[in-house]
Amino acid sequence: MPPRAYGFKSRSRHMDYALLVSSFLTGIIFFILAYNLLTYSIYRELPANYSNSIVSVLAISLFFSSVGLFVYNISLLKSYFLTIGVLTATLSLSIVEGIIFGKKYYFLGTFPFASLPFLIFGKFELTFFVLSLGILFNLILLFADIAYKNKEVTENSFFFSYKVFMIFLAGLLLISFLSIFYRHFILPYLFLTLSSLSVFYPKLNYTFVLREKLLEENRKFSQLYHSIVDEILVAKGIIDKLLPSKKDIKHLEFDKYFKPALIVGGDFFDIIELSETKHLVYVSDISGHGIPAGIISAMLKTLILKNVVTHEINLEHLVKALNSDFNSILRETGRYSTMFLALIDKKKNEIKYASCGHIDVLYWDSNSQEFFYISSTTPILGLLERIEVYSSFIQFNQGDYLFIPTDGILTVTNREGEQLGYEGLMKILKKYLSNDIHPNELIFNLSQEIEKFGEDGEILDDMTLLAIRL
Repeated sequence: MPPRAYGFKSRSRHMDYALLVSSFLTGIIFFILAYNLLTYSIYRELPANYSNSIVSVLAISLFFSSVGLFVYNISLLKSYFLTIGVLTATLSLSIVEGIIFGKKYYFLGTFPFASLPFLIFGKFELTFFVLSLGILFNLILLFADIAYKNKEVTENSFFFSYKVFMIFLAGLLLISFLSIFYRHFILPYLFLTLSSLSVFYPKLNYTFVLREKLLEENRKFSQLYHSIVDEILVAKGIIDKLLPSKKDIKHLEFDKYFKPALIVGGDFFDIIELSETKHLVYVSDISGHGIPAGIISAMLKTLILKNVVTHEINLEHLVKALNSDFNSILRETGRYSTMFLALIDKKKNEIKYASCGHIDVLYWDSNSQEFFYISSTTPILGLLERIEVYSSFIQFNQGDYLFIPTDGILTVTNREGEQLGYEGLMKILKKYLSNDIHPNELIFNLSQEIEKFGEDGEILDDMTLLAIRL
């Protein structure tokens, strides 16, 4: 088939290579434009007018690159189209610089307009000469701003690297300067591609800078997280040390099942050994979870010790004093506490107790092998300024058990969504209770059963059960 069938006046190997390069450069511009449009919504921190300017430059470059390919065989018309594309891209580039570096850079847009008369009369050399002067003036202006440390240029908030932009400008200057002496249509394609890359580079660079920022923020968050966890673990260690130790309580058999919903919980208990035969026992459930509830729990021990000054404790007076302290210290926090207090006198085989809004406590009679409920006798601490305190007594036999739970132990849920409740708790206790079983063995078996019951279930609250053998 003759060459003219392709619609070209002349076709040589050199021209084929030029067409291939031109097509490739047009493809680069198209890819940049497509990428910019697809990722437009991601770069929200960049000014909207900057992003719009990028789209404009890329669209103009793509348009004139494509038109240049279509009029490949018409040399003069191709030169006009591509030169108009170069001038328009340069104008758009000056707009981008004005947005980025300051309004004075808008002045550079006058050079493309100044070169238009030469283009109209077909003086392509003079057109590119004026354009080269404009780009050179642009570089000089940037150098001056850098020398005078203009922060709009050197510390730009989103362009990040003026040095790379200057390299792009130097490339554009070289292409424009070569176009004065050497007319080849590949040069305008190079100019359009390089101008497209120069306005797109900041956005692409923003991706990597944003990635570094995210990594840095992630490092900071990780450090903060570990710092908070360390502080929580310290708080947990302090609260754990405030709990009674079997080494310190030598004349009362007890053990506990204690599992906070979080690392630090709002449940707290203590045993104060007043003498070999007399002990003050209490279990409290502070509203809420976490460190605030844990701090109040620790404070509770101080409040009780402040009021326990003699062996002859007045339980009613103690509860009133605690309620008053709660109101004065915690009124603004909205916190409150349920509490069960028991004064155990092993000499008299007597328990005097007050239950301040606490859930029912379980008492196991070793003779009848039956459970009895001990209900609340007094309002919750911290809700009312003044409360009436009522106490009651229990006569116990040796080998009887007192089980003081918090509501978390009853609300532990299995995979079917069923809660343990009192019925489930007593069922487990009956399975292991006997006249000669010790609290540590009983609590060990209880903990295994509760963990098994709550496997794959949900822990809704701090779980505490204090078991005391009387």
